[in-house]
Amino acid sequence: MKRILFVLSSMRLGGVEKSFLALLASFPREGWQVDVLLLEKTGELLEELPSWVRVLEAPWYEAMKRPLLAPPRQVVQQDLRMGRIKQALTFSAGTLISTYSSDRTFFYRMLFSGVPELEEDYDTVVAYQGPTDILDYYVAKKVNARRKIGWVHFDVGSFPVNRRLYQRLYAEYDHIFVVSRQAERHLIATLKTPELEKKTSVFYTPLPAEQIRRQAEEKGFSGEKQGMRLVTVGRLSEEKGPYLALEAAAQLKKEGIAFCWYWVGDGPERDKVEEEVRSRGLADCFQLLGRQKNPYPFVGASDIYIQPSLHEGFCLTLAEAKLLGRPIVTTDFTGAAEQIRSYFDGVVVRKEPRELSSAIRMLIDNPRQRERLSEQVSYSRMASFVDLQRNMRELTKTGGTNHGNKRQRRRAGV
Repeated sequence: MKRILFVLSSMRLGGVEKSFLALLASFPREGWQVDVLLLEKTGELLEELPSWVRVLEAPWYEAMKRPLLAPPRQVVQQDLRMGRIKQALTFSAGTLISTYSSDRTFFYRMLFSGVPELEEDYDTVVAYQGPTDILDYYVAKKVNARRKIGWVHFDVGSFPVNRRLYQRLYAEYDHIFVVSRQAERHLIATLKTPELEKKTSVFYTPLPAEQIRRQAEEKGFSGEKQGMRLVTVGRLSEEKGPYLALEAAAQLKKEGIAFCWYWVGDGPERDKVEEEVRSRGLADCFQLLGRQKNPYPFVGASDIYIQPSLHEGFCLTLAEAKLLGRPIVTTDFTGAAEQIRSYFDGVVVRKEPRELSSAIRMLIDNPRQRERLSEQVSYSRMASFVDLQRNMRELTKTGGTNHGNKRQRRRAGV
């Protein structure tokens, strides 16, 4: 039986974790033992992992949190107060060299120096939640597998990675999946590694269509409808565009449009967004519904689905709104044009409040256009995902650089 290991941070409620569950639902499990290694065995979606998956937890991560997450000066001061002089000097050296060389390799080499290799060997290991430095380094340096695969879920053109670190890391990977064509182009252009182009390909996230449609029929909104129902699903973080949405909502209200915009999701900007809603006088037409384990009843009951993101890699929530046949207005983030053809099966606008509000108003004022877009998106919604089988073959094929023999060579003194 062949063995595959997927490595993620946790199973918290997020787009990457949901896409992973969708991948597992499509995975050809016959003849495979599937393991999942989490940095922290936690999250709202942990119980959603299939019973045939073995879930492991990284025993070394708890001790690594402090040097990884705390300010470097604080880490050094704490080590000195505790009498750990050698540890403080090592950490200082790794941090300084990485900073002045613009190469985080030295920092992670220091950080992982005491972390043992994973005892078990695998046919394939997948750093699924990438680019994430700690996961990608661990898979490259501490996991023995015949084939190593990276997975890029966001646009490195918008969220830069440490170029020198990833040039080194991806040299040790056999294949890199990227979630959209535009994100793939930005990755290759950013890392400037000629060999990278030969081992990257686009893997659009498969959607569990019947499950999503079934969940969309569950109870969502309650109470009386207040004007046109606009819905957005996403974290309350800057890259998802909540402030752009608020400016567009303020413009719609100023124009006397009857609507209520519902934002499904939570995040670090929650308090600031709530304050912005109050200060703009939008409490009656912009509601924060918080984190919902099942967002699909809200999406399915929307009159218009809005995706105001500033940055994305692919945007799973946009694909889900397409699946549910909703009229869509989206900003032109990375990957949007690969899902929506503007004015054919949705409307794509620039990341400007006036353009966003104008497109929303156009659809509110034109019910026939909304109906037409809904019909078109229902017809075209899954046409882009026909390469799933080809990607699955790439994911599950054996062979590669035979990284699994490194341990045996070291033991033999080679």
